[in-house]
Amino acid sequence: MVELANVKTIWFFAAKNYLPEKAVLDFWQVIEEKYQSEDRTYHNFKHIDFCLKHLKTAEHLLIENFQIVQMAVILHEICHNPTRGSSEENCAEYVKNLFRKFLGKHDGFSKMICQLILATDQKRASTGILEERIMHDLELMVFTLPFDKLIKLENDYRSEYWQKPLCIYSFRRSEILANILENKPILRTPLFFEKYENSVAGNMQKLIETLKKNI
Repeated sequence: MVELANVKTIWFFAAKNYLPEKAVLDFWQVIEEKYQSEDRTYHNFKHIDFCLKHLKTAEHLLIENFQIVQMAVILHEICHNPTRGSSEENCAEYVKNLFRKFLGKHDGFSKMICQLILATDQKRASTGILEERIMHDLELMVFTLPFDKLIKLENDYRSEYWQKPLCIYSFRRSEILANILENKPILRTPLFFEKYENSVAGNMQKLIETLKKNI
């Protein structure tokens, strides 16, 4: 899989600057196992690779912390579980425990990674921290795609929530998207706002209308 190879290359290149060699490999083994799970129809290596490609366009803004944000992007969906509460909080907690397991500590660096993961929660208030605003926006880049491709990915996303009846899933999903639309600007980074705000808002509204047909 091309996406797996891309993510692996970025992980090893970035993580070697912050983690011991064994920890880099230990983390990767978990990353590979989690994202290749058969039930990951959306939150998989394709999604991570997509986010990393958009992150690359903001590299010039991050300078020192670019590789840290790359690592956070790779880890931010590591334990996504549709049956459990807040995915972002669960993933941050899981990553914190991985740092304690592989390095025996949860220090300033790992806390920054976890905070970046939490920033992908669309319900969280905006902060003045650029890295966190970029993480927030990366989760919405899927709405920049042509609508037919967005629908295909929405179907992949829906497949992970197969336990929920379609009407309940559609109601809750449209409600979440409507809340995002109500709190403009949707995108919190000037770079992404200027390029994508209108297309993200338009596609989000179209998806809401599509979902409401199932209610």
